[in-house]
Amino acid sequence: MAEQAAGEHFLRIDQVTKWFDAPKGAGSIKVIDDVSMTIEDGDLAVFVGPSGCGKTTLMRIVAGLDEPSTGTVSLAGETIKGPDRRKGVVFQSYSSFPWLNVYDNVKFGLRFREGISPKQADEITRHYLDLVGLAGFEKFYVNKISGGMRQRLALARTLAADPDILLMDEPFGALDAQNREFLQVQLLDIRERERKTIIFVTHDVDEAVFLAERVFIFSARPATIIEEVRVNETLPAKRDLKVKDSAEFLHLRNRIQAVIRTQARRTEEEMFRAAASSA
Repeated sequence: MAEQAAGEHFLRIDQVTKWFDAPKGAGSIKVIDDVSMTIEDGDLAVFVGPSGCGKTTLMRIVAGLDEPSTGTVSLAGETIKGPDRRKGVVFQSYSSFPWLNVYDNVKFGLRFREGISPKQADEITRHYLDLVGLAGFEKFYVNKISGGMRQRLALARTLAADPDILLMDEPFGALDAQNREFLQVQLLDIRERERKTIIFVTHDVDEAVFLAERVFIFSARPATIIEEVRVNETLPAKRDLKVKDSAEFLHLRNRIQAVIRTQARRTEEEMFRAAASSA
């Protein structure tokens, strides 16, 4: 585990800009524009914004899966230069291994941890199976369990690797409403027990407000942060689904949604202008 120096922010994103080469030699596209933020140990931060704005790209840079064009990202004072066990990633698409059963899928997350005996590996595997509600399904293969269970399996495997930060990219986006709410509640419970730092990317504003301590609202591409909403100043830190019916929740949801709609309209207008100029 990374050790955080006194006075050092746990995660620091410092003036990050990202360009991608456009197809057919059409120059470059700026996806992220001079984004800076800090996230503290144990925070649950949610990124929201219009589709295609760059929030997933920023999460991938934090994961070490992409490199910034300019700027730096550091975790516990150490510059991120690539993927490693400190950063655990859960994607929207199911990422389980179909040739392994549920137990072995979770145990696979331990492969890069050192000094763990077979007995400890079994205890850790069963701990996370129990934590995500999959105890009793150890011998099932992934084609025999539901989509919601597969996402719980991916989360258990990622947690078993003991990352310093958990990065979640639309992990519940493909699920039905009932499974989605169940996993939202379960994620808050897991986070309270495990005290993990989490960055969560979503298009669902209700999900963002329910889960987050801090919501970062991204502009239309190229992404900048246009507002940071500190949800705990409005909603209780410990939440259950009843909070979604409160006036405070609905007010916060509607305020964030209005900002995103404005940015989405900007994206549509720019696409229309680009299409008109190329006609």
